[in-house]
Amino acid sequence: MTVTEPGQIALLKESQQFLEEMRETVFVEDNASQQEAKPQCVHLEVTEKIKEDLNSTLTAKQNLEKEIRSLQERLVVSQRAWEALQEELSYLKRCSSKQEEILKSCIEEARAGKNLHDAFKEKIITLLQSKCNTVSPSDEVIVETIREMCQAEESNKTVCEHLLLSIISIQHG
Repeated sequence: MTVTEPGQIALLKESQQFLEEMRETVFVEDNASQQEAKPQCVHLEVTEKIKEDLNSTLTAKQNLEKEIRSLQERLVVSQRAWEALQEELSYLKRCSSKQEEILKSCIEEARAGKNLHDAFKEKIITLLQSKCNTVSPSDEVIVETIREMCQAEESNKTVCEHLLLSIISIQHG
């Protein structure tokens, strides 16, 4: 062996020891970086999950906003329909009141007509009783008597017209 060989051997031993220490350091550093990488990986996963949740939340918010707009539009349409129905109801109430007034007026006219009819019937009955000396003649007898009176009246009118014509023809002739 030469002098340089023991120096080289020592140098090689030192290098080997240095490499062993480096390997251990790298191994320790690798473990440490893996330990640090795990939280970073977990952090990245959590960040991705948060992003997904945020996107889901934003989508849900947009859907809710659309639904709110739709409901607001339906509310406006319903309010307009309600107002139109209220106006129509008010109009129908006014018309109903007018019709009720007309009906009351017609009822009053009918009552007045019935009263006139009853009074006329009583006068006829009174006249017929004095003429026929009977007690309260039936409606048929009253109607028949009125027909006879009308026919007699028509007959009198016809006789009067003939007499008038005769007088006129005598005066001109």
